[in-house]
Amino acid sequence: MKELKLITIENIPCWYEISWLEKRVGILLKIHRDFADIMPIIPKDSPIVEYFMKKFEFSRWAGNLKNDFGFDNSFIYQGENGNFIDFLVPIPKVKKYTRKPCSYCNGTGKDIIDEERNCGFCNGTGKRHFIDWHAAQAVSASFNTFLNFALYPASETSSPFPQLMEIQVATDDGMHGGSINGEFSIPFYEWLNTFEEGTIFPDVIKAMQITEKRMFGKYDNFGFRSYILYKGVIGIDVPGTACGIYNSLENIDYGQKRGCKLECHNVDTAMQQIELLVALAVLHDHARKEIKTY
Repeated sequence: MKELKLITIENIPCWYEISWLEKRVGILLKIHRDFADIMPIIPKDSPIVEYFMKKFEFSRWAGNLKNDFGFDNSFIYQGENGNFIDFLVPIPKVKKYTRKPCSYCNGTGKDIIDEERNCGFCNGTGKRHFIDWHAAQAVSASFNTFLNFALYPASETSSPFPQLMEIQVATDDGMHGGSINGEFSIPFYEWLNTFEEGTIFPDVIKAMQITEKRMFGKYDNFGFRSYILYKGVIGIDVPGTACGIYNSLENIDYGQKRGCKLECHNVDTAMQQIELLVALAVLHDHARKEIKTY
């Protein structure tokens, strides 16, 4: 029986990681070639794929890491980059516009009370819109499926640097349908501990705002937060009812080097989940620059 190894207890060579691509407005999923070689092709008739195909009525599934991957081409194959295989995950649009005039401003694009302001319903476009969750749910379900198969790899990679995060996501509609949980590794937790209480991460906030603007056409200046709550604990919030992620301090009682759990609260939608994944990608980028070896 294979020994179960946890990144909260010991350093494990990196098998995947995520990065933020601001100019392309997307997440870069990087999979180590050693792990890609042992990960099986996920067939269309596997239970998890059949479940998501039926529930969300996706049109296509691709389970081979040598090409585009996921539901409805959510992960676009970019080729090999050193020891990694790269996949671009473009941030999808959720709010889409029709050719019909906005029913609130009658197509003027201006607020009916204050004409100096844009209409809040159509973002000043003068066009009627609708909300299409399909592409965002496809991204979430693709991450869900990959991350389930990437949990506890059968063998270690040859990577000289450690896995920093292990992430799991939920994909559903309704309450907690976009939940995120996982683990932060020992070196990542130690990196978090280098920041003082109250430290703000403006680039994380900016990335989440860019993401919401891509998905929803605009973003609110309020509701996005990323800061050190207290030594070793980061909180990241997005608009919603107390919606965000944070890490626990369960390791403080051990008296030895440990990682910690990643938890969430009230992450209900795929849009909120994707924004928080972007936040984790930005944090990962910063940490990886400083954490190269064990």
